[in-house]
Amino acid sequence: MVVTGKQLRFQLEPPPLFGTRLARTADPDTSHEAARECIASGRLGRHMRLALSAIVKHQGCTSAELVEWCELNRHEVARRLPDLEKRGLVRQGESRACWVTKRQSVTWWPTLMGLEAVAG
Repeated sequence: MVVTGKQLRFQLEPPPLFGTRLARTADPDTSHEAARECIASGRLGRHMRLALSAIVKHQGCTSAELVEWCELNRHEVARRLPDLEKRGLVRQGESRACWVTKRQSVTWWPTLMGLEAVAG
């Protein structure tokens, strides 16, 4: 399956505010305002592209390890992984000892669609 540039933009750009929950219903208004700004500014899509690129280049890393290869902080990376997983671009792998945190952590792997999206 070959993913076109248009399809990739669709996959990495979040849908309108529904379907992309960056703030929980019970969160304060400031959290919802920040979520809207993150989407409107394009920061969410940019962070997803950076995280996906790091996963493709460094397959099998934990979220803490991925920080070593992208310009996002640990929390930014960890927040984007479920977004990428929902879009079918990455998947969780086996857990192992993380060389950053020294704790058991899940690893992250690109799917075929994720590999094609970055190559494409």
